[in-house]
Amino acid sequence: MANALLIAEPREPTHVALPAGAHLRPLSLSALRDVSSVYHQTYLGTPHEMTEAEAHDDITRTWAGEYGHLLTAASLGVWVGDELVGAILTVQDPPWDDVPPGPFILDLFVLPAHRRTGLGRALVQTVQGVLRSRIALRVDHSAPEARSLYVALGFHTREAPTVT
Repeated sequence: MANALLIAEPREPTHVALPAGAHLRPLSLSALRDVSSVYHQTYLGTPHEMTEAEAHDDITRTWAGEYGHLLTAASLGVWVGDELVGAILTVQDPPWDDVPPGPFILDLFVLPAHRRTGLGRALVQTVQGVLRSRIALRVDHSAPEARSLYVALGFHTREAPTVT
């Protein structure tokens, strides 16, 4: 699938509004199984659908640093009551040549039943406020709602280098 690299410049922390009963907190290794489950459920019925084992393997590789050093202060879960319903995973300096150095949002995912409630926005805004630095991410062209969210939060398409 084709995707675009988006970048946001540093932003000051803003008030993050959450729906009633929702709360954010940093993810820990003890939440790995729950994060894997939500990750798996999020992609059911999409072009990126995976098995539970594949989802768990990908999340385990993220924790192991395969995609860059996991930034625990910027890798958050969102709970509604006692149920994990979404997460954002952020690393420092991912290993891909087409990505600028610095923080990179690997993934943002929210269970379908909890989408369009402000949880994704709250996760991204919180990460922006915590890091206060340039942040990059990739967004798939088949996800226009995600792209709209990122653009509304200050992300823009990476400009091609100027040749002089």
